[in-house]
Amino acid sequence: MSEVKIQRKLDGAGGAPRIHAVCQEDSSVIMDYTGITYDKYINYATTRQKVHTLVKIAEALCEIHQKNIFHNDLKIDNITITVEEKDSTVHIIDFGKATDHEKYINRGKISRYWIAPEFASGGVTSAASDTYSFGQLVRDVRDYITDNGLILELFDKIVDMTTCEDPLHRVPLTEVVRVMNECLPIAN
Repeated sequence: MSEVKIQRKLDGAGGAPRIHAVCQEDSSVIMDYTGITYDKYINYATTRQKVHTLVKIAEALCEIHQKNIFHNDLKIDNITITVEEKDSTVHIIDFGKATDHEKYINRGKISRYWIAPEFASGGVTSAASDTYSFGQLVRDVRDYITDNGLILELFDKIVDMTTCEDPLHRVPLTEVVRVMNECLPIAN
């Protein structure tokens, strides 16, 4: 399924940009503006904002999975954020490797640390594949936190819960969201 078809199917779920127009002559797509890249945002965000946006990213992935879409390439620069006065909105972007439903992927060997082993080796992708990538994202964001040992421990726990080699042993994102929400009060 093409990236445009997937984004149309998502219709904004998970903060995915909505498609407004497609020009096939020069392969152009006009879609929603979705703010700054997440890697720029975490450079100035507080620890609490970092934890809060990670919760929102996990929730956004859950929304995408409810549409039977798996991103398969979640990483720090495939997320954007629209910063507003009181809150911010996360957007998952770049659905070029996304699949609909659980599918066997025959792409050859891919070596990227954020991509789930089953996707990297050409296996079946699922929600657990995105869970793995989310765990790697948490590991990346962890490097931007220096002032809260309890949050660092929480992040280590989440990485352990989500990055098991076997997708059947990864904790579902809904459970990760629950754990992270319980810890928001200590993220000051």
